[in-house]
Amino acid sequence: MGCTVFDYSVWPNPPPERFQYFQQETLGGMSQADYCPVFGSLYKNNANDLDCRDEGNSEGYSFFGEEYGTDSMCFESTAGIGSGSGRCYKTACNLQTFKVEVFLGNEWRTCEQDFEQLEIAADVSTVLRASTVTCPRLSSVCPAMFCPANCAGRGVCNFTHVNETDGLVRPKCECFNVTDTSEACSESLPLDGKYIEDSSGLTNRLRRDFFGPLVAVFTDNPNDWDTDSWIWASALLVIFLLLMLCVCSTFCPKKSNKRRRRGARSDEYRSQGPPSSYEHGDSPRRGKVRPQRKEYYD
Repeated sequence: MGCTVFDYSVWPNPPPERFQYFQQETLGGMSQADYCPVFGSLYKNNANDLDCRDEGNSEGYSFFGEEYGTDSMCFESTAGIGSGSGRCYKTACNLQTFKVEVFLGNEWRTCEQDFEQLEIAADVSTVLRASTVTCPRLSSVCPAMFCPANCAGRGVCNFTHVNETDGLVRPKCECFNVTDTSEACSESLPLDGKYIEDSSGLTNRLRRDFFGPLVAVFTDNPNDWDTDSWIWASALLVIFLLLMLCVCSTFCPKKSNKRRRRGARSDEYRSQGPPSSYEHGDSPRRGKVRPQRKEYYD
């Protein structure tokens, strides 16, 4: 994926004036997104197909460790052709450390600060390609982690507030109502999976090994095979049968044409008809007819 910017000068209708975001009036994103440039594929027909939160937008196995779901977000990445591509990764906002946790490759990584770059190492076993992911502005990704619900519109977020317990700078809502001591100047922030109390619930997990099911065909009991192993086994069986068919067709002798030639001669002779006379009064033997000799006279 990349940043979708089109030059509408090749089309009859340029973006409307209220949707022009560039100095050049003919430039803009997809019409489905109000001509706003977004990360995505140039071959998508619907802006909703670019949503990382929709599992249905997944293109199957990802060589860059992407993961689509309700907790996934779009990150700038060097994966793919060129740089500046958008990739989807699972994300969690850590309320204990005020950091953003991102699941890259096979493990959770931490975005310590805005626009930090995290490296993803290549992994041959999972066919994972090397790339670099750029962390977004933390307050944009997890706004409620700094000032929950943007103080619910009932206060102002003080980003320079110093926490009295540990002396760290932690943003805090200063409510218009001085009697409101809640963190968001409203009800407590519900923990819905995106926001977590701490990192104790984050567990690393290995990505599916691309060649693992193939190895299991030769090492494991068939009763323990999964669907991928059965697919590999079926493919190997088909390849083996095709090879055997090629070998048999190579060594199989060709049929003789003698019988076919003999039958053709008999048909030709029958079409000429039986001879009207025989030389020297000889009669033909039973089962065999002597061909009549033709003589030519001047």
